[in-house]
Amino acid sequence: AVAGVLSGFRNQIRSAGSDLPVCHGNWPLSRTFDLDREMDFVCYNVYPFYPIEVAAAGYERFLHEEVMPRAKGKPVVITEFGINTLEASESAQSTILQRCWRDLLAAGEIHDRW
Repeated sequence: AVAGVLSGFRNQIRSAGSDLPVCHGNWPLSRTFDLDREMDFVCYNVYPFYPIEVAAAGYERFLHEEVMPRAKGKPVVITEFGINTLEASESAQSTILQRCWRDLLAAGEIHDRW
């Protein structure tokens, strides 16, 4: 049902004459749905410790083995990553964010443009 709604939104945007790319952000709860088939690129929120599968696999490995294959060749945008203040101190957050950024770049399909 959700995939149909997203497809409908995309079709409405296209019928209005827009050639802007269409996407939506999701993850982790909707990762088992095929919501991106009608989207121009895929957006995922991927955190290093949630869901547990990410922590178990390791962030970079999870990106390679889970995220990139789900994109089915479409461009990927990681819309959120990191850790919240309830889970780590400011110093630990800094370390984790730096590691996540390195892992994102190492994923090979994500580019540092800044």
